[in-house]
Amino acid sequence: MKFLLFLLLFSYSSLALKIMVDPGHGGSDRGAVYGQAEESKLVL
Repeated sequence: MKFLLFLLLFSYSSLALKIMVDPGHGGSDRGAVYGQAEESKLVL
């Protein structure tokens, strides 16, 4: 029974969405720049 519970919990956790947070840049650090686009101005 414990194995079945473990199997069910493991299978659901592998389907979960993963959210990664990348802190924005500030001060004199503009972050990545591509053409005229600056990461520091695109960050939410």
